[in-house]
Amino acid sequence: MKPRTTLIVVAVFLALLAYVYFGELRRPTPASATPTPAPVWDLATDQIAGLTVRSSDKQTRVVRSAQGEWTLEAPTQEPADGERIGRVLDNLATISPTRTFTETTGTLEEYGLTQPALEVILELADGSTRTLHIGASNPQQTAYYAQVEGATEVHLLPSWLITSLRDLLEQPPVRPTPTPTLTATLTPEATATPTPAS
Repeated sequence: MKPRTTLIVVAVFLALLAYVYFGELRRPTPASATPTPAPVWDLATDQIAGLTVRSSDKQTRVVRSAQGEWTLEAPTQEPADGERIGRVLDNLATISPTRTFTETTGTLEEYGLTQPALEVILELADGSTRTLHIGASNPQQTAYYAQVEGATEVHLLPSWLITSLRDLLEQPPVRPTPTPTLTATLTPEATATPTPAS
């Protein structure tokens, strides 16, 4: 190879190396475009002493006794299914939205929050309450717009959570009737005594 050609190849190589080092490797990494939204609220499930879910025409309300037993107070008054309520409360106590908007990005009417489809009220053991208004679904119908009463932010909550709340209205959490256990009892078999032949 001629010295002139070698010199050109080395110069091009050094130029590419400098570009990669200074242009690409030292470029600052962009910040995450969508930071993880803060939880809507952060409560311990044992702080919750009551739950009310209501729509325009239905209401389900449950309260916890001092002994930890759940009672259905609306639409009927009877013992409630504590396991089912526990699952819903576990999800509600630490809601993490998929996205959070400031009120200035849209009007509450656009989000269906001027006349919410659902209202969820958590009654805490200290006597305070937390109210969540559920509005319209997003265009993809994968989440619903929601707003904590008194706050300006609008949250996008997963549709499975809203479905579990609607289920409380459609099928109130009545304690299931225990299925009786069937036990088999053996009866002694009659034994025949042979009669002697005559």
